[in-house]
Amino acid sequence: MRRFLSILVLTLVCATPPAASARPFNEAEQTSYQIGLSHWGVAAPCNNVQLEVVPATAMGDAGAAGEAWWCAIRLRDTYVDDPRWTYQQKCQTVVHEVGHLLGHGHTDEPGNIMSPSGDATVPGCHAEALRRATPATPQPVAPSSSLTSKRLAKRIGRLENRRAVLRRALRSRHSRSLRRKLRSVNRRLRVARARVVPMD
Repeated sequence: MRRFLSILVLTLVCATPPAASARPFNEAEQTSYQIGLSHWGVAAPCNNVQLEVVPATAMGDAGAAGEAWWCAIRLRDTYVDDPRWTYQQKCQTVVHEVGHLLGHGHTDEPGNIMSPSGDATVPGCHAEALRRATPATPQPVAPSSSLTSKRLAKRIGRLENRRAVLRRALRSRHSRSLRRKLRSVNRRLRVARARVVPMD
């Protein structure tokens, strides 16, 4: 019996050959895998799950987007790298493959993630796709110290004085160079005032 079990384990280990020129999942694909675990409500389908992107020729079904077998999920490189497929579609493929690792087979039920038609929507994948599509808004930078605020206030004061002098000069004589200098001072004044962070 022990010999039979050792042969069975050896057979299963040998039945999963490493894929030629495979790469591990990147950050986006790892996030999809985590969403898949959350969707199915498990910590991990098995120990040490192998997550990789492989050439289509290394897959059992070269036309499939992904496959799952013996504690491994593989995605076809031509599918992953194709910009026509959205993040949400790729994420849902990973969730589908996690389902296979858990023992779920294909179903004809519309809207089910295990349907090969791909018409299901996984809320976690949808939310992550929206998050990735929304650009991050930069946060305003507060002055690092009160000294910075004092220097900024002095600069604004000097620019306002310079603007007043240029305006008076423009009343007496009109010249392009004075107008150009005034525009420059106004621009620098707007920038300086935009850096002022209101204190609460």
